[in-house]
Amino acid sequence: MDCTTLTTFRTEVYRCLRRAEAALFDVADALLTDPTAQRFVELSQAPAFRRQWPSVYAALRDGQIDRAALRRVFAAHMPALAPGQRLLVGIDARPIRCPDAVTSADRTMVDWPNLPHDASPVVAGWSFSAVVVLPQPVSSWPYVLDHERIASTETAITVGAAQLAAILPLLSVRPLTLLDRRYSCGAWMRATASLATDPLIRARCDQVVYRDPPPRTGQRGRPRLDGARFQGSDPTTHGPPDAQWTGHDAHGRPIALTAWHGLHLRQARQARITVIRVVRAAAAGSKRDPRGSWFWWLGAPLPP
Repeated sequence: MDCTTLTTFRTEVYRCLRRAEAALFDVADALLTDPTAQRFVELSQAPAFRRQWPSVYAALRDGQIDRAALRRVFAAHMPALAPGQRLLVGIDARPIRCPDAVTSADRTMVDWPNLPHDASPVVAGWSFSAVVVLPQPVSSWPYVLDHERIASTETAITVGAAQLAAILPLLSVRPLTLLDRRYSCGAWMRATASLATDPLIRARCDQVVYRDPPPRTGQRGRPRLDGARFQGSDPTTHGPPDAQWTGHDAHGRPIALTAWHGLHLRQARQARITVIRVVRAAAAGSKRDPRGSWFWWLGAPLPP
């Protein structure tokens, strides 16, 4: 981003602030430029903060942001795609641990992995849902389109679906949306069924989906709503695949893809799922070699 573009971007972000604009903008600059600040007083001493320390409190107490306008600014300055690239949008929820912030409103218990075995796997804090443009080639620097706290009355599913519905009209192309296992559920599919995107969702190997029901027999009684079950961890339920591909990844290691079309969840029968199994080389000589991963595709027809 050149200096002119950066100046334009900052000016447009400033216009999205509705109250305590100058103080709130300085707080944002201080947070971006001084990651070591842990307290308000330290934040007020950041080189980018040009006001007295009470302005930090004023910004966080009185500041208001026009979220819809800020989304439009972020979407307008999204990185340009290289020729032939597909826009990749990622959605995920992550916790922030705040066990000592006893006076902060609406804290909830959030999952916190990698704790000792004798510790509780949850702590007090907040969860945030992020919608980002994933970089190509892959790196740890995504471009944020929206970031919102998940209130105690909401879930990652409801907040993420609302964010995606607000952002998609601002994009000039139909994106490929990448999601983790938490979104492989009927609630997400019902909430996003009408959105203009192609989702690829990571799924658990033991999740069960179903084929279409058999034709009606003409006998009395309610017809079957679901056909034969399909479970990734049970090969006896797979049946013949509808598509297969083998080749090598970018590092020259063998990789194999297998797909089964026309499946669905009981909780969202209207959503047509293509189950994809990806088998690739992993740690040679271990239980993870070869390594199989499962995905659900709910977008446009896959290429041959």
